[in-house]
Amino acid sequence: MGKKNKADNETGPPGTIPNRDLMQRMNFLYQASVHLQNAAGRTWSDHPGAGREMRRLARKHVKTLKGIASGAVVKIDPTIKRVLCKKCSTVLVPGSTASVRVKSSGPHGKVVSYTCFACNERRVIPAPPTKSPRDEETRPSGTDTQAPGPSQLQDRGGQQLSARRSKERPLPSFARLDAGHVVYRGTERVEENE
Repeated sequence: MGKKNKADNETGPPGTIPNRDLMQRMNFLYQASVHLQNAAGRTWSDHPGAGREMRRLARKHVKTLKGIASGAVVKIDPTIKRVLCKKCSTVLVPGSTASVRVKSSGPHGKVVSYTCFACNERRVIPAPPTKSPRDEETRPSGTDTQAPGPSQLQDRGGQQLSARRSKERPLPSFARLDAGHVVYRGTERVEENE
């Protein structure tokens, strides 16, 4: 006859999402704001102020989404946060409401720069690293993961590659064949040659 534990009550049965109704509402508000932002870009000859009103309503939806997230202490997905302007709450649609540029950066390699057309706010996000076909050629095959020696640091033109090239990281342990991993299928051990 004691008090029920509040934490047990909120989580519910396994597989349920806490605050599911709020997540669905936030999802709807985001989708509606993207739709309104795209619709505002089209020409409306019979309603000259319709585009402006749609953009205003789209920003209102984003502000409501942020209010729900902060009020219920629910985190907004980072991919959604990246496409929202922090200053004016506009949905950053490349080419329509934002300019997107990939620029070089010292510590990060490359960064993606979003510039909002409504308020000129700039948002810079580090870009994920990409593999080029040249990386595949210089990467040692098999289990040899040592950094390349001085003789391997010359490219086809005879010029030396950058110092970053010599500090190449080894393969992660799950990708190495000699790391001592054992695979089981059910209760039987699977051999490497199968």
